Amino acid sequence: MARALIAATRRADAADLGRVLHHDVSLTVDGGGVVPTPRAPLRGRGDVVPQLLRVLGDPEVDAVVESVNGMPGVVVRRDGGVVGVLVLRVTGGVVREAWLVANPDKLASWNRR
Repeated sequence: MARALIAATRRADAADLGRVLHHDVSLTVDGGGVVPTPRAPLRGRGDVVPQLLRVLGDPEVDAVVESVNGMPGVVVRRDGGVVGVLVLRVTGGVVREAWLVANPDKLASWNRR
């Protein structure tokens, strides 16, 4: 699912991205008050797809699949530094929940790797 999600965002294909997401998917974004993020969790494909396209579809970022705390995830890098870590909960062959950490303080350990 993580690979399909990255591929759809790279092609800026909202329809393909929507197919890998549950219709009632939720996305929680943690910017730590430093990075602009939605104020509340996003719910539903209509809200989540544009956010993921903005983050992962940015031509300035490199998104790679990695395991994050034993769950499927995507690490987002810009200029060699980690700017986001997306964790996915997949059930029934679709992404049901996602959490995106963009808080620089919480990404410090990722940037020391």
